Amino acid sequence: MSYLSFCSWSGGKDSALAFYKAIKKGYNIKYLLTMMSDDSGKSKSHGLSKELLLKQSCELNVKHFFKYASWKTYENVFISVIDEFKKDSISDGIFGDIDIQEHLDWIIKICSKTGINYYEPLWKYERTDVINEFLTNSFKAVIVSCNKSKMGEKYLGKELTQDLANELTSIGVDAAGENGEYHTFVIDGPIFKNKIEYEIIGIKEKDDYLFLDMK
Repeated sequence: MSYLSFCSWSGGKDSALAFYKAIKKGYNIKYLLTMMSDDSGKSKSHGLSKELLLKQSCELNVKHFFKYASWKTYENVFISVIDEFKKDSISDGIFGDIDIQEHLDWIIKICSKTGINYYEPLWKYERTDVINEFLTNSFKAVIVSCNKSKMGEKYLGKELTQDLANELTSIGVDAAGENGEYHTFVIDGPIFKNKIEYEIIGIKEKDDYLFLDMK
């Protein structure tokens, strides 16, 4: 059975792995949805440009929706776009949460308000298993943002590998970055037609986070 769906898309490893696992389960993902900051024009948390994210959706051959919101308006904007998706027969949403209950509670609330089903293919995975499955399936990703005090500039631009995940664990950083220690940009994997090429322009800083400026 095919479930006509959208995928909440950050551009990072968790959303990419959730996408992959969902399509293997028979979900027909018609749209990607990325929430963008209404002040910087970059994606929330990851700090990715629309240009980079569109390159991903092009390689996925999936239509990409971008919605701009502050944290104050985030929920209402998210609900409004799901209501629009429903008009196009979308019945399910794919999300990449792992084990933070507050995140799942928010998804349940949103889906309850909109009458849409949710699928969380990574839910209750061991965090190290998320990394292992991501890498085992030949996905490739680079670190594009990180907590300055917990990690530092030297990790920006590094490709996520098992050795790097082990190193992060050794310095007290969650290997999957589920607590927000770092975020990634997926550049290759079984869901992409071609590997994504990119160029690093520089580094930007906001609050306690560092971001790669890329094109």
